Amino acid sequence: MKYTIPTIIILFLSSVYFSKSHAQFGSSFELGAYAGPASIKTDYGERYHFEGYVGFSAGIVNYINFTDISGYPRRHRFFNQHFRMKNELSFIYTTLEHTGKYVADDRTSENAEKLRAMTGSTLVVNLTTGFEFHLKDISDYESSYYQTGFNWSPYVGIGLGLSYYNPEMESSLGNWEEDRSILYGKWSKVGTVNMDPGTTFSTTFSTGTRFKVSEKSNILLEANWRLFWSDWIDGLNARAVENKYNDWSFVVQVGYIFQLD
Repeated sequence: MKYTIPTIIILFLSSVYFSKSHAQFGSSFELGAYAGPASIKTDYGERYHFEGYVGFSAGIVNYINFTDISGYPRRHRFFNQHFRMKNELSFIYTTLEHTGKYVADDRTSENAEKLRAMTGSTLVVNLTTGFEFHLKDISDYESSYYQTGFNWSPYVGIGLGLSYYNPEMESSLGNWEEDRSILYGKWSKVGTVNMDPGTTFSTTFSTGTRFKVSEKSNILLEANWRLFWSDWIDGLNARAVENKYNDWSFVVQVGYIFQLD
């Protein structure tokens, strides 16, 4: 696993190089960065209880636009004018703790104490490739700055990612690796806790908008939901009804995109 993050970075840089090379054949190339608050919903906490879990996310992204490619049949014009290809390298880091009614101050049972004592964190690095569908004609948007000095382009997107995760956990009651009895019942069983790093696939769904602020500069505002294909992102995976869904993340990000070609 120690080579996973370098491999992901190399793959992203390769995609950037491919995108830049492809721009020589008529497509345009953009590079950007973003950051924002992130939340990962895991086996920590009560289901449908969304307080807590606020972390941080940042990333770099490159886009391929197809609007300038000549020689395509006319039937492909809609795709060229409304779709962008997106390659993204991002990370999410968040701390984790149990929240909800089962750890409320008025709960004084041993189980409540064990839940309150459990805290954790996870780092997730994602390499994602996907497409954005822009509601507005991309060529019209790119030229709109000369007409109005300001314009926006809403979009929706979907992508497939390779995700590396590295969870950690501790208990204020002691060393849980030496004494599993200090963990809440379902996690005291063998096979329900694994703090080893791992990789999995993920699916992303996004919606957002671009704001053109100069001929080649754009401000990005986006909300992104990522569904991991694994329930081990936080290192917990108890076989219980309340933990039957895989982990997922939600990110709100603000970024800057610059058109290079």
